[in-house]
Amino acid sequence: MNSFQLKILALITMIIDHIGIVFFPNILVFRFIGRISFPIYCFLISLGLKYTKNYKKYILRLFLFAIISEPFYDLCFGFKLDFFSKTNVIYTLFLGTVSIILYNKIKNKFIRIITLILFLYLAFLLNTDYSYLGVLLIYIFYFSKTKFQILYYGLFWVILKNINGINTIIFNNVPINYIQNIIMFFVFTYLAFFIILRYNNKKGKSLKYLFYISYPLHLFIFYILKVIL
Repeated sequence: MNSFQLKILALITMIIDHIGIVFFPNILVFRFIGRISFPIYCFLISLGLKYTKNYKKYILRLFLFAIISEPFYDLCFGFKLDFFSKTNVIYTLFLGTVSIILYNKIKNKFIRIITLILFLYLAFLLNTDYSYLGVLLIYIFYFSKTKFQILYYGLFWVILKNINGINTIIFNNVPINYIQNIIMFFVFTYLAFFIILRYNNKKGKSLKYLFYISYPLHLFIFYILKVIL
């Protein structure tokens, strides 16, 4: 798969996920499928960091669309309408991007670690979608050199992402359907990493604004439909 095909897959699975959240919250199959989206976007961000010729334009574009998308994100998912209470996923991608750019510019290993911790905390503080785990995943993709590393560290990340559900299963008497749901969330999230391994190092069609525009646009459309219905 080339990067354009990965973008389309990430976009489709994200929209399916959001359809589930907004219109069919009790039908978890939408949410299962939606787990594929975010790891792919983080992988694509890592590619952008490796190949972009202008870091300033790259991070500025992410920041602007994070701000543009925020009111639509809040309205669509019923959060408090502001820019910092619960923030959208582009903020996560923005923080991960800036963090790695700074990490590469800093030579001192200790300050590098402090920088990473600072941005992880900032994602947590801003309550971004996927929070500090989202920033961490961008690091995993950016610094992984082999397919084995992607799968190995990816598995570690998926476990962290589902740790609350795993703990609930271990320490509580939960119904079988809860266990099944946690397993499905785990499987579909980790499936994304195997899909990413099919990347063939080719770009494909160049529609770099596809995600940026479609993200706030589909949130706005979903909000209008939610109000009407």
